[in-house]
Amino acid sequence: MKKITILLISLLISSGVFAAEPVRDGYDIVRQAFSMWRGQQSASSTMTMTITRPDRTESMTLRSYSMGDTKSIAKFVAPAKYKGQAILVIGDSMWTYSPKSRRSIKIASSLKSKPWMGSDMSYDDIAVSLESLSQYTYTVVSGTKDGVPVYIITAIPFKDAPIVWGKEIYYIRKTDNAMLAKEFFDQGGNMIRRFDALDIGYYNNDKTKPIMKHMRVTNLEKQGFFTDFIIEDTQFNIPLSADIFSLANLERP
Repeated sequence: MKKITILLISLLISSGVFAAEPVRDGYDIVRQAFSMWRGQQSASSTMTMTITRPDRTESMTLRSYSMGDTKSIAKFVAPAKYKGQAILVIGDSMWTYSPKSRRSIKIASSLKSKPWMGSDMSYDDIAVSLESLSQYTYTVVSGTKDGVPVYIITAIPFKDAPIVWGKEIYYIRKTDNAMLAKEFFDQGGNMIRRFDALDIGYYNNDKTKPIMKHMRVTNLEKQGFFTDFIIEDTQFNIPLSADIFSLANLERP
């Protein structure tokens, strides 16, 4: 009887009734999630950034362009007091430009963890690349988020990696590898920040190409501090000149 039971279970597993979910590597899952919006040949988008504080809100609009995952530039187009401010990222290097000073400033590595434009997103967040993902060890488990099946992936940076976080946890939807959330923890295990995808669409209605439409970055150390990004008019694999990603263009109105 025992042999029959073992045989029956084996047949059920082989037929898929009790088949285990295929094991996936955490690094590959995260890399694929990032590749959907950072790994394109080229991309452009318009976004509105709204900074919320307990006593105020402020919105600004910017236009961004990227080539692969190592080059990007973003320029503010509204309101008038921010128009012309810009940021350029090439690899690990980053520059900002202010029309008031009429000069570009290279951001030192020690300042990259600071808030960008007074938002809850840091300069480091803007410069994240696929290459930087290799500086972590990953563990992955299956779970759910708001009832949706997800991969819950814990990323712990190598000891010698130039990363301020103690660990990062990703929630990535199983059906299409869309990133639903990301949590940031300090060295003491306290959650400091959280990214949440509040709206995800599909590029050209292709269900295999999810794109972020509304993202919120929440500062968990300060109550009522968060920043929303509404992304519109996203285009992938468009013709772009390499000259766009230059200091000369950064300073151009």
